[in-house]
Amino acid sequence: MGNDDRPIQHANGGGRNEHPRPKEALEIASKIGRQDERDLTLLGIAEMQARSSQIQAALYTASRIVDATDQTAAMEAIAVGQLDAGDQTGALHTAKLIPAEITRSRVVMHIAIAQARSGNVKGAIETVKDIDDPLRRNMVLHDIAFTRAKDGDSPGDLATARGIGSELARARAYRTIAAVQTHRGNMAQARCWINTLTSPIEKSSALLGVAHGLLDNGGIPPDASYEQIHLVIPSRD
Repeated sequence: MGNDDRPIQHANGGGRNEHPRPKEALEIASKIGRQDERDLTLLGIAEMQARSSQIQAALYTASRIVDATDQTAAMEAIAVGQLDAGDQTGALHTAKLIPAEITRSRVVMHIAIAQARSGNVKGAIETVKDIDDPLRRNMVLHDIAFTRAKDGDSPGDLATARGIGSELARARAYRTIAAVQTHRGNMAQARCWINTLTSPIEKSSALLGVAHGLLDNGGIPPDASYEQIHLVIPSRD
């Protein structure tokens, strides 16, 4: 996992117990002559305000930061603070204001995953549209497909998987869906849609998911490799 894909730091971390005094801190920051030092101070204040759920104050503080990197960090802290507080709509609104595309996509990715895992699948699918990075977008769609499969939403999980832009990523999603369905005793259902796949890569991956699902259920019958799950290796010709 690269630096850009590191887990976002949640705003309630750090174990600080002191009560922030942002107004006084802002007055001190305004008296700092060097811009870089002033921006760093404002960043710290914005993070402190975000941890205290003072979102509007934090946004105002962030708007006073001149350096783009420091302002990006401040906006990320605010969005994370909102997400931690359960305000997914507010977090998404703030995330869209983050100037750096890399950070913006990363934060939006975590918001979309949080939406899907909290049951707001429709919102998560809409949020995915705001992720510019194809790799992160595919990762979120895979997570949504997995969530829908666990919830028994068979048409929905496959529809989500089909929206994945990469064939390999799509194949992994199909494997996950097939494994979940088979593990729950719905192997016939899995085989039905697997037979409609035209890509050898996607089909092989989905069949592997069936095998994994059977293994998770306590073992594959002796004839499952060929006769039960029709695990036929596609020709390379």
